[in-house]
Amino acid sequence: MAFNPTKEQAKAIDAKGNILVSAAAGSGKTAVLVERVIKKLCSKEDGISADKLLIVTFTNAAAAEMRSRIEKRLDEECRNNPDDLSLLQQKHLLPLAKICTIDSFCIDLVRENFERLDISPDFKISDNNSLKPINEKICKDIVNRYLEENNPLFLELLDLIGAEYDDSKFIDFILELYDYSRQLPDSENWFKSFKDFYDEDGFKANSPWWKSAFSKAVEVIKSARISLSNAIDLISVSEKANEAYLPIFSDTANKYFLLEEAANSNEWDKLYNALNEFSAISLPTVRGVNSIPEIASAKDIFKYITTKPIDKLKKIFYADNAFINSQFCKISRLMELLGEILIEFENKVFEEYKENNTFTFHNTEHMALKLLCDKENTDLLSRFEEVMVDEYQDTNDLQDMLFKIISNNEKNLFVVGDVKQSIYGFRGANPVNFLSKKLRYIPIDETDSNHPQKIILGNNFRTKKEVCDFINFFFELFMNEQTGDMIYNDEEKLFPEAIFPETQKTATEYHIIESKANAAETAVIEARHIADYIRKTMAEGEIIKLDNDNLRRPVFSDFAILLR
Repeated sequence: MAFNPTKEQAKAIDAKGNILVSAAAGSGKTAVLVERVIKKLCSKEDGISADKLLIVTFTNAAAAEMRSRIEKRLDEECRNNPDDLSLLQQKHLLPLAKICTIDSFCIDLVRENFERLDISPDFKISDNNSLKPINEKICKDIVNRYLEENNPLFLELLDLIGAEYDDSKFIDFILELYDYSRQLPDSENWFKSFKDFYDEDGFKANSPWWKSAFSKAVEVIKSARISLSNAIDLISVSEKANEAYLPIFSDTANKYFLLEEAANSNEWDKLYNALNEFSAISLPTVRGVNSIPEIASAKDIFKYITTKPIDKLKKIFYADNAFINSQFCKISRLMELLGEILIEFENKVFEEYKENNTFTFHNTEHMALKLLCDKENTDLLSRFEEVMVDEYQDTNDLQDMLFKIISNNEKNLFVVGDVKQSIYGFRGANPVNFLSKKLRYIPIDETDSNHPQKIILGNNFRTKKEVCDFINFFFELFMNEQTGDMIYNDEEKLFPEAIFPETQKTATEYHIIESKANAAETAVIEARHIADYIRKTMAEGEIIKLDNDNLRRPVFSDFAILLR
């Protein structure tokens, strides 16, 4: 079936330059990617040789599907234009096109340039867990050396981290920081930057900690004042409750007003003292009003705002400026030592991996970035004429830098993603990489190819209107700058285009899954629940497949939304 793109899809297929496509679920992004590639391969004016394409997907399965669909479409073009020798040449070059995952790309790049990195080309890839004993031994050796030297700064560092009686806690701490650093483009500079957060000259109003503390204070106090105002409105339903509680509520409101003044003053000791002077008052017992829902809610709100927000702020403003200032001077030196230990650990770990001829995926990413950043390797930067990346919301900071460099500083970069579908934060994905581009890029109709452009694909060709409405309703409530670094607006909403037969069946369900497990384990629990539900639905319910010109593939008539 021929692909008939919508107006926005056509823009994504034809656009030139640095392009971001925000593609909502079911918006036909894979079809758009395939058609864009085909247009690049078939164009007589500004076509690209197939071996000059880099197309990065998130999984090997997605890469295989992408290659298969491109091959199929190119075969169609060859059959429709049997005398076009350039198409035949593109068909022969297509196997040389890099259509792969980021891991495959980095491994191949490192193997192809092994001599520039002074490593063996036949290295093995291993996961982090199997190499953990090596990491632990190297870290333990470093710790033992510092202990044998009886280094006083090191002993203070152990005390700061809470490992003065158990150095295994310190080893775990180092391994955790090292694991996190694997997703960063310049881990060594990150280690060196630790001391920069603690100015040796003292704790100042322009320091990041100071700014963060007051920003949090203003936010917490503002939220508490709004809640208290709502509580005052609630008690007005009962004259008895209003008479008994209003003076106390008003007195608490005045205390919060003083706290807000102190927070806005940006004076540490002023807010510290105001918090210590804040005292909660118990509400008197008033007969005959507890059964009124509004009064019960008001009392719950009052109990909360006179304890939780204050406790939260006291953990931040836990001491006066003089005491914290003395701590900062001390911590700055300790953080510098921590950075030195991590740099030594990182270098020794890499040398041990190199000796064993075994690396991790993260190692190959770092080595690939090193190759691309080396001024002597300019030939590598001109290798690709267009770089296309799918699922960009799941890239980490190191990968984001890789794509920036390999695409000639993003001059020929085409990224597709949806920040709402980022689910790999526990593996280092940073959706802010995609979101910051989306906020910075200009709508394609308002600029030209000399500037970064964005295209929004919000039309959903897969799902019923009722399901789209359900998703839009809840996401508008849940997604804002405070909870998800984004606002769920018209650029994020789903606009249903699929046409389904009318039915009286319920289109959506809301499942609450309770779990005390960590994020990774909870994700597995959710996945199993979804799989069981789909299996049950397919076994018991009717599945409708539609042949609709507006649809790109078969769709299900019913769909379950599961949230926790």
